[in-house]
Amino acid sequence: MEKRVVIERRGLYVEPISACNLKCRMCYSNVINGKGRKEISKDALVDFVGRFGRERRLGFGVFWCGTGEIFLHAKFPEVINSLSAWFMKGVVGRGVKHFIVTNGTIDRLDEFERLNNVTFHVSIDGPKDHHEWNRGKGTYEKAVGFCRRAYELGCEGVKVRTIVTKGNANRLADFEDELKRDVDRRIRLNLTFPYSNREMKGAMTLSKTISRRTIDDSLMLPSEEMKRIVAAKYGKRFRDEKKLVPFGPGDIKTYISLNPYGVFSCCEGIVKIGDPRTSMKELLTRMETAKDKCLACPLSTLC
Repeated sequence: MEKRVVIERRGLYVEPISACNLKCRMCYSNVINGKGRKEISKDALVDFVGRFGRERRLGFGVFWCGTGEIFLHAKFPEVINSLSAWFMKGVVGRGVKHFIVTNGTIDRLDEFERLNNVTFHVSIDGPKDHHEWNRGKGTYEKAVGFCRRAYELGCEGVKVRTIVTKGNANRLADFEDELKRDVDRRIRLNLTFPYSNREMKGAMTLSKTISRRTIDDSLMLPSEEMKRIVAAKYGKRFRDEKKLVPFGPGDIKTYISLNPYGVFSCCEGIVKIGDPRTSMKELLTRMETAKDKCLACPLSTLC
């Protein structure tokens, strides 16, 4: 079946910062710390997301993900607070929902004015031994504690983003059951399937958000093979995070994506369509005209 490009118009993907506090073995993000780190200002973030919301005039979502760790952005909770207040149901449109990706090691939950429209996607790669093999010693308890606190403070939900490898593929059900016991019965896993050095090679020179360094892919299998293994073992218990948007099989999903280098047609930052000042109508028009470039992207076969 020939692939088609489908535009997600119900939400945005935003990466406000390039910095991270961890050095994960399997991470291909171009993390930049220190004086050279890249960060989008609070005003620019609120303006960009606000213009999208006014254009849509319906409920919408924002998927927040640092190229590294989102909570290293000094003003990030203030950004969420401003947007949530602005787009409260009945004031402007039908409200905004925030989906925040974090490694769970920096707890700034008390800085949020409300969490009932926030779902956290916390990166925990399975049982403690495997998680800390990838993310470092002492990170597991912090991440699990973050999940527990988020529920205690009334967040809309917590989803655990778990990278599936040979090191945890046979323990996913036990891991989720343990989290339900220790954190909250509502918590569940979202599985992600990592890209190997071979799979990422063609994209490394095309995006400023993708690192040129070699990652540790010793526990990886080709993503399609790993998906078959998971499906055979667990049936429909787990869903691939990339399949949550209800498009057809084989579709390439694109969406307006803002990062410190501009506005792009997806989170990998390869096909540039504008900058933060470009009008939303123009960005959506450019999304349509960028479909051929998306099909030509070296990662399109993995989407």
